[in-house]
Parts: sequence; C-alpha cells; structure tokens
Amino acid sequence: MCMDICNRLSPIKFAEADDFLTFISIYEDKARERAYKKLLWQNRHLIEGKVCVEAGCGMGIFSEYMASLKAKKVYAIEVNPHMYKAAKKRLSGNPVIEVVNSDITKFDPGEKINVCVHELYGQLLLDEELLMLEKLKFKPVHMLPDGGKLQGGITMLNRLHDRIVTPEILAQLDSVLVSGLFDEGKLPLKFDILEWQWGKKTTAKAVCDIRSLSGDLLYMGVRVMHKGREICRAGKCPNWSFIWTPRTGNCFSISFSRGLRAPDPMFGWQQ
Repeated sequence: MCMDICNRLSPIKFAEADDFLTFISIYEDKARERAYKKLLWQNRHLIEGKVCVEAGCGMGIFSEYMASLKAKKVYAIEVNPHMYKAAKKRLSGNPVIEVVNSDITKFDPGEKINVCVHELYGQLLLDEELLMLEKLKFKPVHMLPDGGKLQGGITMLNRLHDRIVTPEILAQLDSVLVSGLFDEGKLPLKFDILEWQWGKKTTAKAVCDIRSLSGDLLYMGVRVMHKGREICRAGKCPNWSFIWTPRTGNCFSISFSRGLRAPDPMFGWQQ
C-alpha cells in the first residue's frame, strides 16, 4: 500500500504526517510481526515480572504482547504525535502499559529497565533511528534485538528478467540507491558492509572492495540479528526491501551524515 500526501503542509506537519503514514504501512508486514513475537516469546523469562520498554512503539503491538507475557510494567515510547494518540487510545484499557509521547533519547523511567524492545532498523541499517539506542538515559539489562548487519551481493541484470528496467534505464541511476527496484527473489546476501551491535561503538562508514565478484548490479539488504542469529532480513520481511544500484566501479563507499529527520546515507563508487 502506497500512501502519499497531496496537499501543501508546514514542514513540521508534513514530517509528522509522512512518518505516521510510513508507520501505518509497516503493519502490513506480518512476517516481521511474527518474527518479533517469536523473539519475545523465546525471551519471555526476561519479560515476566519485569519493567520493559518499547522504543518507537507505533501502535504498541509488541508492548501489548509483552504485557500478555506478564511484564510487570511496559513503557510504550512514541515520538510521533499522531501515532502516540492512536497507541494511547488503543492501549488505554491495559493497566500494565504506559504510553509516553517522547523522544526515546529523552525518556527517563526513573527505575530499572530489564528489557528494551525496538525495531529501529533502516533499509540501510543506520538510516533511521538505530544509533539513538547509544544515547539512552537509561541502560536496559537486555536489548531485543541486540544486533544487525547491512550486507550486499552482486548479480547480473539479465538474470532478473525485468522488461521495464533495461540496461539503458539502469545506466541513468549511477550512484543512486533505489529500494524495491526489482523483485529480490532468493538472491543471497553474501558479504558484510556495516554492523551494529548493542553495547559496542558503531562505525557509520565502510569501504568495500568487490573486484573479485562478477556482475553489473549491486544490491544491499539489512539483516536483523539477536545473539548472532537471524531474526528477519530484507526480502523475507517486506518492511525491509533490497537496495539496488548499477555497478560502475570495483569499490564503493557508504557513510551517514546527520540529517534533519534521520541520518542521510552517502554513497559513491571508486575504481
């Protein structure tokens, strides 16, 4: 489902409404929901009788699930005012859950947090709010999930059998990163580009040499990890798409700079 804002709004109102519509579309991804609920169920012993946080709760589905797993209390934190109102109304009948309208980096529960659950992974791993977890005012005992990777692969355009995106069209997208350009099918993610691990310093830039790999099309995808095990990944959970760009070199760099709403990815090819 694609939803676009069609009238002029103030920059702040546009950003809030645009984020809200993006959040709403996430709930079509049932594979992601099942994967996260499985992770919570497997760690229910960390949740039962404990105080928990959901960072960026959206509609509060996982806060509600933690309450069903007998959490003592759940703080559902949401910065977007529209989503906050929707979550507060939806969860108003649950005495275990407190919905808080706050930036997660400014939230201070004033008590010990045993589990913090989040899904702050961007399409390129770090291009949403994942790095905010390094700036929390509280230190949870457990972070779920606790890791993630941006990985890549190389393939040939002629293997994808796309009648619209021809080599001539693709050539116009030099150094442009495009999500959802092709159906990723069963393409494997073969090499690491970036990694995030809770509790460790994150390097928000990478240079990858791919001269040993053959192909004219680079693709990248995020892999959500916990304790070194895959929870979900691009291509498996529709919320995360593969990112595509034509190959025009043997080495590429990717980094992230501070943006107005989220980190801005910077990408370029080198010979």
